[in-house]
Amino acid sequence: MPSHYKVKEYCPLVFRNLRERFDIDDHDYMNSLTNKQPVEIDSPGRSGARMFMSHDKKYFIKSLVTEEVEQMHHILKQYHQYIVEVHAHTLLPHYLGMYRITVNDVEHYLIIMRNVFSPRLTIHKKYDLKGSTVDRHASDKEKSKDLPTYKDNDFIRDEAVLFLGKDTKDKLMTTITKDAEFLASLHLMDYSLIVGIHDCDKAEMESAEMVQRAKEGEEDSNEEENGYDDDQNGMGGVPTPPDSPQLIQAPFNGDIDNTIERFAMKCSDGNDLITLCDFNILSNIVSFRNCQWKKCLSL
Repeated sequence: MPSHYKVKEYCPLVFRNLRERFDIDDHDYMNSLTNKQPVEIDSPGRSGARMFMSHDKKYFIKSLVTEEVEQMHHILKQYHQYIVEVHAHTLLPHYLGMYRITVNDVEHYLIIMRNVFSPRLTIHKKYDLKGSTVDRHASDKEKSKDLPTYKDNDFIRDEAVLFLGKDTKDKLMTTITKDAEFLASLHLMDYSLIVGIHDCDKAEMESAEMVQRAKEGEEDSNEEENGYDDDQNGMGGVPTPPDSPQLIQAPFNGDIDNTIERFAMKCSDGNDLITLCDFNILSNIVSFRNCQWKKCLSL
């Protein structure tokens, strides 16, 4: 630990109320952030901010610059009021806490957000959509990642279609319209709609492969215990069994849990789960005084 550090929580009562409205228990929240070291991940934006994920994959931790802290203070009252008005039914990021950590007289600013994606489901494809085709394609460097973030032109090239069904589509478009109108009222723009796709068929195949590998590992372990492992040299040594996987959440049984898959919805064809969220509205803020704009997404 550093020799000297301080932690300041900004607007604790407001963020506590936001956590309540987003159905987040304060005890679980603190355990997620403090029980183990967060893991640093690639930042999806170009702001240079550092991004971390809590060990249980429930929360994002994002570094802020002082201008972003000021902007968050500026919009927090309206953001809280909007969350109350829509009963927390929104695709906007769920902001849960903002902190200043001072280490050896150096200040660091952090904001906590709910993870857009479910901690228990694999995302097989991801898009960052802005409703524009200008310079909107994933770079070769991005495509080389294990889970690249594709963009609008990639979405069009893939001929991607989201089969949501009429009722789900109507609810989604109502939510997006309200969110967009709220952001426009604050003169905020340059945000994205993040789309994550969980392929149920592919996930089933991956699960079967994992079970098969586990069986093979168990057979290898049994052989070692029966004296067939050359490294034991007949000395009767007992090998250490592999660590058992620890489930962070209950296994997915096909039903969406609103406390875990907060941004998820089922496709009407039953083959995919879609996660949607208006993302990155804080790190790409531009103020307009005499400009009106509208953003549309066709599904």
